[in-house]
Amino acid sequence: MEPPVRSILRHSGRDGRCRPSPPPFWSRGRYFRILTVIDQFSRECPLLWADHSLTGPKVVACFDVLAGTRGLPLAITLDNGSEFCSRAMDVWAYQNGAKLDFIRPRRPSENGFIESINGRLRDECLNIYVFFDLADAREKLEAGRQDYNDVRPHGSLGKLTPTEFARRASPLGSSGKRGHDALANVHGQRHATSSPPRKLALSTVQ
Repeated sequence: MEPPVRSILRHSGRDGRCRPSPPPFWSRGRYFRILTVIDQFSRECPLLWADHSLTGPKVVACFDVLAGTRGLPLAITLDNGSEFCSRAMDVWAYQNGAKLDFIRPRRPSENGFIESINGRLRDECLNIYVFFDLADAREKLEAGRQDYNDVRPHGSLGKLTPTEFARRASPLGSSGKRGHDALANVHGQRHATSSPPRKLALSTVQ
């Protein structure tokens, strides 16, 4: 069995923010990236998905699943990464009537909801856990995602968890079971879902 390698964070740049250095990997030298999705209304995190690479078609595949379980977003706030500026993402947004709201280059504060959860992800997951392989990373990310959605109350949501806030705000209630089943079929990984999104925020962690 290959020994695991811990993701070690360092301070880098004038802003003093923590960034992965090196990115999470194990002894074969295989790095992985994490796709982070946030509902800007409920603060729910419907998806944390780790993969060795995140291309435009892979991001679109994730959104096809989320659209089937949560409905289509009206708009998506995202940075200027190549996977988001891809033709695949542009075609998907056009065909589904979703506006792609790109932030300005080197202005991560314009995507503040994502920056907040990515900071927690680095501090509470990537800098703590040892990852044995990609499946292990996905399992640990899913556990953290469920804790964020279902356990932790948010002051901005009236001391409710994102899941409870979405449930109270939506007349449709929770569609969690349906989301679990659909994503399990596509990715072999379970991701809970809740109310239909209004506006999503999107980024990758590497």
